[in-house]
Amino acid sequence: MSTQSSIDRRLRDYLRVTRSRPFLRNVVYGSLVFLTLYILIYITTPRRMLSILPEYLVPGEKDVLTWDDRAEKVKEAFLHAYHGYEKYAAPGDELRPLSNTRADELVPRP
Repeated sequence: MSTQSSIDRRLRDYLRVTRSRPFLRNVVYGSLVFLTLYILIYITTPRRMLSILPEYLVPGEKDVLTWDDRAEKVKEAFLHAYHGYEKYAAPGDELRPLSNTRADELVPRP
């Protein structure tokens, strides 16, 4: 029974402290101060500094042009490779780029 009475005593002490006016006042004032500082820092700090992402991952107007340019370069590279395949190795499976010959390694040999 002594452990139960010590637990009850600790619970009453905890409730007395947490329900007291100074404790609640400190919690309310602390929350208000924290909220005020957070708002002031958020308003006054430039958006670049608040971002977690690196600068090259933040979307912007220049990124639209960059992505369009990259897409065009990828398309050009694909067409260059495909035309090389058509020219040097069209009936084969693969193009050997150094010798400009074809390789038929995917077809099983008898």
